[in-house]
Amino acid sequence: MYQALEKPTLIRIVLAIGALALIAAWLVIRPTDMTGYARTVSFAITGAAAFIMILGTSPLWRVFWKIFPFLNTWVFPNISGEWAFIAESNIKEIAAFHPDLDPAKVKVRIRGTMTIRQSLFAISMSLTGDGDYSMSDTLFVKPIKEAGTGRFYVTSVFRNSTPHPQPSDEQMHMGAAYIEILATRHPPEMKGVYWTNRNWQKGMNTAGTIKLTRASPKRGGA
Repeated sequence: MYQALEKPTLIRIVLAIGALALIAAWLVIRPTDMTGYARTVSFAITGAAAFIMILGTSPLWRVFWKIFPFLNTWVFPNISGEWAFIAESNIKEIAAFHPDLDPAKVKVRIRGTMTIRQSLFAISMSLTGDGDYSMSDTLFVKPIKEAGTGRFYVTSVFRNSTPHPQPSDEQMHMGAAYIEILATRHPPEMKGVYWTNRNWQKGMNTAGTIKLTRASPKRGGA
């Protein structure tokens, strides 16, 4: 999530953590000579680095987000956990002009469960369609905080696999999504668009809309 912060803000946070670590080291060691000063600085650097690593790679960060809710708007919202997923594609419009597809039989709406794992350093998203028809995992996720408006987005590249594909499907294809986080709604929602290269050689590559609604208490994490 740190990628959503502007560089000056990120630098200030790192310096603040370093300063607190230095104060703590000074109080513990209470140096009186150059050797003591060197130990103090070394202790502070090690302590600050350890704190950042533990905070960034463990669920501990969620404790801070719960104690200080403003972090959801200042840094990035806590979106970890399970979300009910609905996608609506343009496959019906494609089918109207495609000889291999019947507009009356294509599946326009797809439902499933999106699981998001989030840490300060990374976000991953995985989708399981209802009935295990298809599954998607992200290869790349970038959190975005829009300058000026303060709106939050995630953009992703994903890989979809369909174990038992229909004639219009591919067993595997790639796609991308651009989703806005509407964390202040009750329940929280995310909305956006997606597009894929599914069966693009036959002119069946799809696009559409995505809607996610939080389906469970916040959990998950890297």
